[in-house]
Parts: sequence; C-alpha cells; structure tokens
Amino acid sequence: MTTVSARATSGGINLLETDALIVGDTSATVHVVQANGTTADTTDATQSDVRDVGRQRRDRDPHDAGSLTLNDGTALADNTAISANGSGNVLLQAIGAGTSITGNADVLSATGNLTLLAAQDIIFTAGADIQTAGAGSAGTIDLVAGTGTINLSTTSNTTSVSGDIRLWAATDIQVGG
Repeated sequence: MTTVSARATSGGINLLETDALIVGDTSATVHVVQANGTTADTTDATQSDVRDVGRQRRDRDPHDAGSLTLNDGTALADNTAISANGSGNVLLQAIGAGTSITGNADVLSATGNLTLLAAQDIIFTAGADIQTAGAGSAGTIDLVAGTGTINLSTTSNTTSVSGDIRLWAATDIQVGG
C-alpha cells in the first residue's frame, strides 16, 4: 500500500498507481548535503488529502490493480480526502479486476463534475460525502460499480445543486444503509 497527499496552486494533479493507494497523511525527511560535506536532516510538516487551491482541477487517478481508499488526513482535519476548487473535474478509478473505491472522507468539487469508477464496489462510510455544490453549480456526479455494489452510509450525502446524479451498479445500490 502507498499513501499519497498532493497540493497544487494551479494546473492539476494526475496520479497513476499500479497497486493499492490510500489518500492520507504524508511527510518526508531528506538529508541535505552541507557545504562541508556533512548532512543535516530536513523534515517537512505533515501534509494531508489531495487538494487544489487554484481555480481549476482535473484529477485523474487510475489504478491498474489495487483498491483506492480515501481518508481525511490530520494536517487539515476537515473530513475531506479530495477537494477540487473552482470548476475542476475529478475522475477516480479503481480499474483492476476486483478493485473498489472506499470513501472515508469527502470528495468535493466547487462546480465541476465528479466521476468514480470501480471495477467492483463503491463504499462511502459515515459522514463521507460526494458533492459538487458551489453556488450555481451544474456539475454532475457519476458513480459506477462494475461488478459489485454501491453502498452509501445513512450519513453520506451525494449532492449536486442542479446537475444530474447517476448511480450504476451490477448488483445492488444501497443509499442510506
């Protein structure tokens, strides 16, 4: 399993992972070589979630094999795993056989479109929302569970201000438990 977080102030974020991926807390320590040849450690503060603070975002997160787990990190504990500012679109895919998307925190876009495609299941746990809900938003939401189910907790909201919402699953769709 690999844990990732990302920030962009303009442009977008594109991730391609070939096995399971978790969105959550990350930090890094590097050994900086000094002028005298010695090293000194530099550690970045913990970073969480996948966020764009710029105007647009186009996330593309295809997974060839392995499921995608979306968690809220602790660096900005706001129950958000993915956040696209402005009219950015978000595409999350778990495309390998038997792979699923599990949302333990929100997937948000201010006014863009949200598409979640899982080879097997899409599961959103308590309080994890899927929203494109900015003022005047016509963004749409599309959830597809290729061979399994869509299961949204009783406290998970799927919200679009004026765009359509489509849920498609091969077996069952459970909205609200």
